[in-house]
Amino acid sequence: MSLSLEPQVKRDINWITIAYLLGLPLSAFFLFSKAQAEHVFFWPIIVYAIIHYSIDCLCITVGYHRFISHKAFEAHPAVKALILFAGAGAFQNSALVWARDHRVHHREVDTDDDPYSINKGFWYAHFFWMFHKDPKGIEKKIPPDLKKDALIQLQHRFYLPLAILVGFLIPMFAGYLMGSAFAGLYVGAILRLISSGHCTFMINSVAHVLGTRPYSVNNTARDNWFLSILTFGEGYHNYHHRFQADYRNGPVWYAWDPSKWIIFGLSRLGLAHGLIRVDEEKIRLARMEVAEQKLEQKGLDIATLVKKRMEVLQIAERIQALREDLEKMKAEGKAKIDRSERALIYSCKRKLKEMKRARNNAVKQWKEQRKLIQSLPCLQY
Repeated sequence: MSLSLEPQVKRDINWITIAYLLGLPLSAFFLFSKAQAEHVFFWPIIVYAIIHYSIDCLCITVGYHRFISHKAFEAHPAVKALILFAGAGAFQNSALVWARDHRVHHREVDTDDDPYSINKGFWYAHFFWMFHKDPKGIEKKIPPDLKKDALIQLQHRFYLPLAILVGFLIPMFAGYLMGSAFAGLYVGAILRLISSGHCTFMINSVAHVLGTRPYSVNNTARDNWFLSILTFGEGYHNYHHRFQADYRNGPVWYAWDPSKWIIFGLSRLGLAHGLIRVDEEKIRLARMEVAEQKLEQKGLDIATLVKKRMEVLQIAERIQALREDLEKMKAEGKAKIDRSERALIYSCKRKLKEMKRARNNAVKQWKEQRKLIQSLPCLQY
């Protein structure tokens, strides 16, 4: 893969961003001797740095990403204000700019219009894309919902002082209370920001190179469980690019995605609502489709598999229709349910169980057929 630094469109250098992104590791390097001499690596400040790192990551994942960029849920104004205040301290730009660029990334993924396309080079996608300003004469449009949001506009207007306050001054004050403001600066601010920043950047670079693609092969996004540990659940990137509106990045219960658990927890406390959750039938069908595509790439005949998947799709649609009917009947009958209405609900539930059994049988047959096809020799081209 190319490691070139230059994008295809000539753009002005963003010296402020370069000074920040290169200044942090250089500061960490040149101040290391002083840090050792002053014994700044003591447990209280390390614990503080880990907590503040977690806050950085969660404000980006839960707030900037899933809430503001993708509208995967709606949050209480207090939660929103807290995300915008603390999120500024991650030094990843204002929520307005972050969300604007991220939406373009999803819309134009892997194309020349993708702000951090992996096709322009690994390091370009990682963070060199930020070394350049937008092309002259090309003004990125601010999405209407972001433009009309007073809190997001307020954070954007005062982003820099907020970032300095939360990102540097608060850690230094915390260090001062622990006996060393320099420890707060070095460990609580500099090392923390290097870590949280580059872990986020790895989603744009590593997660488009290393990992699996179980949900879509139409883009370079990969699922990478290790990145999910570092980024509080953002590593399931292939799933996210297929179902970007889902508040979960890890759809299965055991997937390490603390962000989804926090969002769910907020909903239980009445601090979030409208959580978007992709139907399990759609997820299953996406995995089946990708498995077929991978077999087809090996030169195997997948006609029977496609036919069986279409059968699963038809059953899934009937299951969804029955679920909607059942919910409607329950909603209409909340006040008072007579005997005939109970009979209808019972009948609907029985049909739903029958459809699920039929779905499971069809999926089982599809898996058996796939296993048979996999045992066949690949065609040679």
